[in-house]
Amino acid sequence: MSLSETRPGAGPPLHLHTTEAAHVLLHGSLDYIFGDRLFSVSGPTVVRIPAAIPHTFANSGAEALNLIAVFPSSEVNTTTLGPNPLIITSGRLKLMSPRA
Repeated sequence: MSLSETRPGAGPPLHLHTTEAAHVLLHGSLDYIFGDRLFSVSGPTVVRIPAAIPHTFANSGAEALNLIAVFPSSEVNTTTLGPNPLIITSGRLKLMSPRA
């Protein structure tokens, strides 16, 4: 399990894990990319992330938020695939190619 703080407009690079994960969001809003899917969630919610699926998120709210990531094992292998393609500019979400 890990706890992270994410500022507005920020998030991790595009990546994948060899195991599934669950993100627990108690408050705030996140935009996600799972493979080719783009969607938004608001807390409180739990997001299930399948193993080996490229994914990332960005805080789409106005305040920092805490995200709890839960993994089925203490050994978590993460592969970074590139920069986070979710960019917030002027309060609007802009999706860019992961290769940009």
